[in-house]
Amino acid sequence: MDFRILSRSRATIKRWPRHFTSASLILVCLLSLASLALGQGVSGRVLGTVVDKSGAAVPNAEITVTNQDTGIATKMRTNSAGEYRVDNLPPGNYSVALEAQGFRSILSKGNIVSVDNATEVNMTLEVGSASESVTVSAAAPLVDTTSSSLGEVLGEQQVNSLPLNGRVFSQLVQTVPGSVASGFGSAAEAAAGAGSS
Repeated sequence: MDFRILSRSRATIKRWPRHFTSASLILVCLLSLASLALGQGVSGRVLGTVVDKSGAAVPNAEITVTNQDTGIATKMRTNSAGEYRVDNLPPGNYSVALEAQGFRSILSKGNIVSVDNATEVNMTLEVGSASESVTVSAAAPLVDTTSSSLGEVLGEQQVNSLPLNGRVFSQLVQTVPGSVASGFGSAAEAAAGAGSS
């Protein structure tokens, strides 16, 4: 009788690592999926191309993208095609400064970065000394040609002035062109008709 109990406990000990390994693998998969879900749509990007007056690409130019509200700056250099891209920028108002050897420096202010959108800042350099500078004021483009994602930023005034039935904030999604309400009948939030309060 003691022998049977001992053999059962050994069998339990041998099976435990397999069960533990399977549970660990499932946990790792779930954690990696959660990080992907959390990383969507909380930042924007600034990108563009740097060329000279003849239209030739300017490689290795130094780009500095600075948040005008916080003063946080990100530096990088253009690639061989004169292109640059700065990702993971919090929404805000940005300036883009450009310096390249043998060209005048350029500063572009008022570039608005919004959630899940790309702000394109293309620059044309003029021959001159680095002490000479050109300041450009940016205007927001009407169409985002760099991405097919749909996104919209609603300001505080829009949110306060729009009528929300039962204070269900998810109804604001329907103000974005191309959005479709999901759900049953008039209850777009849930089949039970319950919304946020």
